[in-house]
Amino acid sequence: MSTRTMGFCANFRRRRLELTVPESVATLENMQVHFRDGANWTQGMYANANGAHCLVGAADHVRVSSIDDAKKWLRLAIAEIAPGVTRIEEFNDGCRTYAEVGAVIERARQLAAQSASRALPPPAPALPVLAAPAQTEPEILPPERQALPQPAPVVRKPRPARVRRRPNLATWIMD
Repeated sequence: MSTRTMGFCANFRRRRLELTVPESVATLENMQVHFRDGANWTQGMYANANGAHCLVGAADHVRVSSIDDAKKWLRLAIAEIAPGVTRIEEFNDGCRTYAEVGAVIERARQLAAQSASRALPPPAPALPVLAAPAQTEPEILPPERQALPQPAPVVRKPRPARVRRRPNLATWIMD
């Protein structure tokens, strides 16, 4: 990968983080409200008929924006609490109580909020604007930008008025 491409990717990641952190925090807070201390939490399925959801189902159900990264923050929190567990579903189905799930959601919210408050490096400064040099000699333009001499206007001679004769029955029959 070239340096330019890597710079683009770094700028993209930084900008995406700036845009998604507030939505991710809001989604995680909505998940805590949705679960109501475990009343709407389920295991073994994304959602049941009563409206209860697992962690993944709730993240999809209450998401604030299509670009939030709430699941990313959940994975990071799960990696801290339960090393070796790689999937959110695996963690959800392995929990014995909702208190474990609530702790993961709270830790994910803290991680997202910390990343938002962390000072991001400022963007690279723009190139300085150079003052235009004094125009002592005429600018040399490429052929496609050079001014073309204007052609002389075309003078058209007026046409003689055509007299249109109205056909009559005799001329029509003779033709």
